[in-house]
Amino acid sequence: MKRAHEHESHAGHASRPPKALISLSEAIRIAVDIVRPIERTETLSLADALRRVAAEDVPSSIDVPLADRAAMDGYAVRAQDTVHAGTTHSVTLVCSEIHHADGVPRAVVSAGRCTKVATGTTMPRGADAVVMIEDTERDGDRVSVHASVEPGENVSRRGSDIERGSTVVRASEVLTPAKLGALAAIGHARAHVYAKPSVSILVTGDEVVSLGRSIRAGQVYDVNSHTIAAVVRENGGEPKLEGRAPDRLTTLRIALKKAATNDLVVV
Repeated sequence: MKRAHEHESHAGHASRPPKALISLSEAIRIAVDIVRPIERTETLSLADALRRVAAEDVPSSIDVPLADRAAMDGYAVRAQDTVHAGTTHSVTLVCSEIHHADGVPRAVVSAGRCTKVATGTTMPRGADAVVMIEDTERDGDRVSVHASVEPGENVSRRGSDIERGSTVVRASEVLTPAKLGALAAIGHARAHVYAKPSVSILVTGDEVVSLGRSIRAGQVYDVNSHTIAAVVRENGGEPKLEGRAPDRLTTLRIALKKAATNDLVVV
């Protein structure tokens, strides 16, 4: 950068010396150094907690699912009973029970038997796999199985989504749709979150005119307060519009003192 005296104009007077700007990284460092975490918290329904910041760790008190469940519509079987089933040879099993997702099977699936299940049905005792309905044909209580399955095939194991004692949400995490779904899966209807930062937006300048009023040459409409308020909302803050302060030091001091009651002031 040239020194100020090297910027003398041909008219015989010196121009204003250039101002040195700090780097973006230095500006960020200064801002971060004066930031203090918000300690205010509140409890919200899950419907109102999207994109909020969790204020506590949330462990799960249950397994999700609570028990082994069928992952497909079909028949719960003993995998070893289907070993010889294939495209050229079927295995016939006897259907002992029919159950939907909200039911709990009572009969034990023993050798040569099966239970009809829907997706989400608790697995009956004795069964260790599910044959998809597409790979079967039923005639009364007789079920022809046309495909073999391995132990655990088409079964959602207990705790496979969320294990009891595991942490579903950690403090300081942003509550995304997936995180809210995880809270719902363990039965939590509400979330404990940090309060939104309150951000004062103070517009300065005698030339600034509020929206809806007529303007003349030399004046401009108040663009900044509305633009910055939108940025604040988009980033999880609560904008507080403080209006316009005229270009007089005493008035600016009063306006800044009032605005400083919030977490952040943007001028």
